[in-house]
Amino acid sequence: MTTRSRYTDRSFMPKNNVICMGPTGAGKTFMACAIANDTAINQGFVTKYIRMPDLLSELHQPETNKNKIRKRFAAPEVLVMDEWLTSEDILNEDISYLLDLMEDQSDYESTVFCTLYPCSQWNDKLKRRVIGQSVIDRIVHSSVIVDCGTINMRAAKRKR
Repeated sequence: MTTRSRYTDRSFMPKNNVICMGPTGAGKTFMACAIANDTAINQGFVTKYIRMPDLLSELHQPETNKNKIRKRFAAPEVLVMDEWLTSEDILNEDISYLLDLMEDQSDYESTVFCTLYPCSQWNDKLKRRVIGQSVIDRIVHSSVIVDCGTINMRAAKRKR
């Protein structure tokens, strides 16, 4: 039996993030999960899915071990972060946590972000803080942006 190390076997694979952008119902989550499933099934990568509001809620629970949560979401090779920056009540400590999480993603791990907002609006969502700009910088410069269009796929499906 041979053991595969993701750092040696996949060292030739650069990190690429994906930003699925579009309005509600445009298929962002569907696209992100399709990407994650494809990489898990066809390439053997470990994937994980989380909604950002759920992550923030988990962080705000009493007795939460933030380091354990961070390790859990930094470990998979593909992380799907749904509803990116949709929470209106992002605290400064949340922004610091997001920076740590993005730092933990090595050069060989990717995150798929599902967002309603173009990257140009992220700074406002992160309260125009320098640390927020650091979060954005770690994501945007290694990302492929997928514009999911303007059609609400749920509404279009109901009309059929």
